[in-house]
Amino acid sequence: MIYKGEKQTESLGERIKRLRLEKKMSLRKLASAVGVSDAGISLWERGKAEPALFNAICVADALGVSLNYLAGLSDVPIRVGDKIYAVYDGTDVIPDEARIEELTVTEVGTRYVFCSACLPAGNDIEFEIPIEDIGVKFFITQGQAQANLKEAKH
Repeated sequence: MIYKGEKQTESLGERIKRLRLEKKMSLRKLASAVGVSDAGISLWERGKAEPALFNAICVADALGVSLNYLAGLSDVPIRVGDKIYAVYDGTDVIPDEARIEELTVTEVGTRYVFCSACLPAGNDIEFEIPIEDIGVKFFITQGQAQANLKEAKH
C-alpha cells in the first residue's frame, strides 16, 4: 500500500521478480519455497494478483529480505550474510569508548534483523536489531558508520 505523499519506484511484483533474478532463483524454486504454484508467483510478478500476507512473509524469507523491504516500505535491502556496522558513541555499552563494530546478518525477520559479532575474547554474541534502527545506530556501509561516529563526537 502506498500512502499519500509516498512514492514507490517499483511494484511488489517487480520487486519480487528483481530479487528472485538477483538470487538466480527459478520461478519453480521460489514457488516451492513459498508453497504455491509457479503460476501463482508469475501472477504476482506480473501484477495480476497480490500474495496473501502469509505468502508474502514466505516470499520475503525465501528471498532473504524483510517484509518491509519486499513491500516497498523500506529502502534497506538487508540480506543474510550482509555486514552492517554498529556505532557506539561512548554512551552505550562501554562508556567513553567510541567505536564501530562489524556485525554479520544471520536472519532477516519482518520487524527485526538478527546479527552476530565475534568479541575480542573469541566468543560470539547475538543481536536483535529493529529494522527502523538501520540508518540510526546501525549502517549498511562502514563509511556511513564512520561519518555518524565523527558527528557524534562533535
